[in-house]
Amino acid sequence: MDRERTVQIHEEKERALCFVDEAGTSHTYALLTSVRTIYVNATSLSVSEGFGRRSGFGEPRPVQLTPRRLVRGFGTLCDKGVSVIGDLENKTNRIALWIRTRTADEHAEAIEQSRRNGINDRGTAVPSYCDAILGLTTADWEIGNKNEWWLELFVSESTVDSLADAILNKRARSLNIGVGLRNIYTDAGPGELDFGEPVNLFLRPSIGEGYVRRPEVAYGYVESWSLRFSGTAELSDPFESESPPSPQISISGEPGGPSDTERVLAALEKLTAGVGSLRTTVIRLAWALAAALLVFLLIR
Repeated sequence: MDRERTVQIHEEKERALCFVDEAGTSHTYALLTSVRTIYVNATSLSVSEGFGRRSGFGEPRPVQLTPRRLVRGFGTLCDKGVSVIGDLENKTNRIALWIRTRTADEHAEAIEQSRRNGINDRGTAVPSYCDAILGLTTADWEIGNKNEWWLELFVSESTVDSLADAILNKRARSLNIGVGLRNIYTDAGPGELDFGEPVNLFLRPSIGEGYVRRPEVAYGYVESWSLRFSGTAELSDPFESESPPSPQISISGEPGGPSDTERVLAALEKLTAGVGSLRTTVIRLAWALAAALLVFLLIR
């Protein structure tokens, strides 16, 4: 599908959206707006280390960057899937996960910054204090990138540390995350929402132009976090193949035979010892001949 393909979206009452497809069929999408929690189950996780600015509320930002843990991987939506209105071909329930740290001071600063900027929930900009963002990165066929749906989360350092330690120690059994997102839509009826049935989720194409491959992100908050531990890890590292294999050092339990270098050194040592022994023998023989000659002269 053309990346710049656009669709016409019409807003109706209560911010619902109406889309008419090429066959002339009308589709209505209701704004989900925190009516229900959206759950994601992690399927694989990995620990990385990034860098970020650390500052306190009201303090000037430091120039030096500090290392921070980052957990990334993949998860599965517990709903039917997510797509963009007018682009049903790109539907998926597989989500890339990015879990980052945010301190309490940074969260307070983000709230204050949003207040000064006058950002509200009806605007198109994402409030900086939101800690959950769902979006789509469009494929770039020139460099081989594919379309990727992602969910970026900002949680406390202690939460990331607990998760990272469980992953590194191979004790992370499961992670279930619940988020309440705004600016996300569904074609489900009220009955399906009331009983918590899995539904289709949709992002709105870009406001104004209506580009289906540049949708508006959904944003909100982390509402639940359930990390379970076990004696063996069930969340594998999806990026393990990216790291070059570490050199293998073979340590044998029994001593092996001498190497070529050792054999050469041993031969040189024997040769040196042989030359020294021959020199000593020649000197002794010379002294013996001299003594015999002296005795012979005295006798005469």
